Amino acid sequence: MFSKSRISRPVSLGVAHLPCIGGVCLMMLAGLASTVGQPAHAASKSEIKWEAAYFNPQPLPDDVVLPMPCGGAMTFRKVLIPVEHPMDDYPVTLGSDADEWGFLESTRDTHIAGSFAQSQGELGRYYLLGKYEVSELQYEALMTGACPAPATRLRRPRTSISWFDAVDFADRYSQWLLGHHPDALPREDGMSGFLRLPTEVEWSFAARGGLMVSPSEFQERVFPMAGPMSQYVWFAGPQSSNGTLRPAGVLEPNPLGLHDVLGNADEMMFEPFQMRTHGRAHGQSGGYVVRGASYLTPQEAVRSAWRVEQPYYRDGKRNVLPTTGFRLAVVAPAVTSAARVQALESQWVERGRDQADTGQALAEDGASERLERLAMQAENEKVRQELNQLRDQLRAANQLQREQRERAMRSSLQLGGFLCAQIGQLAREVGRREDFIRMSCDPVQPRSSQQTCANIQSVIDQTEVSLNTIVGLYSDTIVELGSIYPEQELAEQARVAGQSLRSRKGINLEPFADTYLGDLTGYMRNRKVQRQQWLESCSAVAQ
Repeated sequence: MFSKSRISRPVSLGVAHLPCIGGVCLMMLAGLASTVGQPAHAASKSEIKWEAAYFNPQPLPDDVVLPMPCGGAMTFRKVLIPVEHPMDDYPVTLGSDADEWGFLESTRDTHIAGSFAQSQGELGRYYLLGKYEVSELQYEALMTGACPAPATRLRRPRTSISWFDAVDFADRYSQWLLGHHPDALPREDGMSGFLRLPTEVEWSFAARGGLMVSPSEFQERVFPMAGPMSQYVWFAGPQSSNGTLRPAGVLEPNPLGLHDVLGNADEMMFEPFQMRTHGRAHGQSGGYVVRGASYLTPQEAVRSAWRVEQPYYRDGKRNVLPTTGFRLAVVAPAVTSAARVQALESQWVERGRDQADTGQALAEDGASERLERLAMQAENEKVRQELNQLRDQLRAANQLQREQRERAMRSSLQLGGFLCAQIGQLAREVGRREDFIRMSCDPVQPRSSQQTCANIQSVIDQTEVSLNTIVGLYSDTIVELGSIYPEQELAEQARVAGQSLRSRKGINLEPFADTYLGDLTGYMRNRKVQRQQWLESCSAVAQ
């Protein structure tokens, strides 16, 4: 059910937070007991000698703090991904739909997954991303072998280093933690995590706000900002950076709690640069990718999709730029043990099986299995290769169909929760106004009071029309959804739906989605349309 292991992050019912009917959102997760990871152990206060201003100037209760040499520390944020199993990944759309810079930034569909299962009993997989860009103080403490005295000027992001320097820093930090504080890093399936530069997908998902924003907000030019951009981003101009690199963590964070993901220093990514060509990556790989824009970027050019290529070498030397820094990610290997290999193989085979119209896997005579048998029996090598290629294409198509089906179910469940919340809100408004009329309206009252009561009754009548319409839509979705998908599949998708519902600010939709699932399950078992009962169930949640 949705309500298990609740992370109380409610969802807004505003226009920008309408359910993702086209499918990008909604999930809740449950890590298998055999794949549960071990969380990072926060550095103790006795290990950290630096004042918080030098490693976490704007602390949050759920920050993850890792120790560093010289009594220092580095702060990370947990980036939750709504997937259940290690083989699962989460579909996201990145880039920009603007025609300008299309060969650099055009939209593309891709996937993301978390390296670590949460602690047993918690839901979700995650990776860690630096809350701030790596500072000069942190860089010197690790790389110079000396312990610099903390100073305000050393709070600025470390720039003017090469991509190789950043990779070397991540390597040295990983080795230092593994040697001095091995329990500080999270573990997955018994294997320790490590630090590296983030991939573009890891950085982009977190920079846009991750699960803390709605699907529509995720696609916007920049993450949601409660005030002017100058409160969140150091960009070019006297009203912001004024052409100067600024200390990390001065401005407001993005919805995920990350500071300076846009502006101040732009940031190096792990993988090489590829252009975009109409929905996919171009085949050529070049230099390294830089994301996020900098303190020299004009305000109108700041955007989450901003990306450029930088060469690894310039003028015969490693390329260094005064505007470019980095932040680190904490991740783990994907293939961690022999047992994990078996689990991944099993999940891979399962996801490639043919799906019948009912959504159930076909028996052993499924098309992909038949193709595999035919390939094994074929005597002609060319025929065997073609059959194997056809089998692989069919499995890929089955996987895509499965993902689309699951996303449609999750979107429908979220829509049902949204409609239930609207029913509860309207029913409460009707009840409140009816109580007023019952207690305050009397035929012997003055004419002015009678007119007020008549106006209130008119509002009640209009609200009831809207209420009946939404109850009708709510009932229609139950009947339609109950006739398309099996109960077991809906229950499985309900388990992965709650985390997104709890991740956004505003009214908490999760109890309404719980109610919708209960009403839907009841209908699927008795096939009775119970509009009045469904209205009452949603109204009860809204009280």
